Amino acid sequence: LGVIFTLSGSFSKALNELKTKGLRAYFSLKRMVDTKSLTVASHFRLFDSLIVPILTYSCQVWLFESENLKMVANNALLTDPRTSITKISSDPFENIHLKFLKWTLGLSSKQLMQSVGETLAANAIK
Repeated sequence: LGVIFTLSGSFSKALNELKTKGLRAYFSLKRMVDTKSLTVASHFRLFDSLIVPILTYSCQVWLFESENLKMVANNALLTDPRTSITKISSDPFENIHLKFLKWTLGLSSKQLMQSVGETLAANAIK
């Protein structure tokens, strides 16, 4: 691991590199684990132990460039839960998380997005 710094102060190269490494770890996990042999909770523990540390490496430095953080700070994710899932899934790290959920739970993309959208709508602050 490591963080790529640029003269402009942008962390976009570092974030792309972390995304690539996170995807590599996800596909390695997917190749090695049989979904039927482990519980869903075990899958989540593996994701949290093996992939999340890669995706969040040095987040103290680059987190403030995150579009999702900016949307949360402005309450933009809470205004319309149906479009929130589209905004969230556009984040490269959340996209890896959604791929993992789809694989672990055996859901199609449409089923997963519907489920996440319903969860967001049910938990929206009124």
